[in-house]
Amino acid sequence: AGKYGGDSSGGWLFPFFSKKRDRLAGDTTGNILWGTYRGDRAQFHSTMFPFYGYHNYGPVEKISTNDMPGAERGKQLICLPACWSRNKATVRVDGENKRIETLRENGFFPLWSYSRKEVASEKKLNVDRSVLLVLHDYLREVEKTKGEGLNDYTRSRVLFHAWHYERLNGDVSVDMIPAITYDRKTDGFKKITFLWRFFRYEREAGGAKKMDLLFIPVLRQKGNQPHA
Repeated sequence: AGKYGGDSSGGWLFPFFSKKRDRLAGDTTGNILWGTYRGDRAQFHSTMFPFYGYHNYGPVEKISTNDMPGAERGKQLICLPACWSRNKATVRVDGENKRIETLRENGFFPLWSYSRKEVASEKKLNVDRSVLLVLHDYLREVEKTKGEGLNDYTRSRVLFHAWHYERLNGDVSVDMIPAITYDRKTDGFKKITFLWRFFRYEREAGGAKKMDLLFIPVLRQKGNQPHA
């Protein structure tokens, strides 16, 4: 056992614990058994492998592009065997440009997982979540195109393909068991099918319509607008 003096305070009882605090800087370090912790006025970190690891880099809202590349703010917790949580913001560099990337994620394997990564200055977003792995999963990606527009893609699935939904900038596609499909586009195109042409209804962008029943064409109607 021992006790610190002078510019430091704290003490130790080997091998059970130790604590040391710098009276001037306010920094603290120590351990409990084989677990360690350290902190100052801005950050705090604590680990005990293989049970958990906790990191606090300070308030997320205080991050700025004036910070050094790689600077982080926020919190992170990992608890074995299967639990994690992060709410972080990091300064990234792309050439001479700095950007702030935010990350929020949590999960408990294999029950659920959730992740949201965003770069607001670049209008870039990625959301990914799942429940019981293949029971349900969801994905959304938003990013700028080469022009001034955005690509906004969404996918949602149940049991991988028992129900499969996709949307890209307003165009929608859905597949369902047993062999049901639905498609819709922003130009007016629409199609519904069951077992291919066992039943099919289709309306083209120009207004032309088609319908099949029991694989027999029962409707072929021209549209009012010429095909492109």
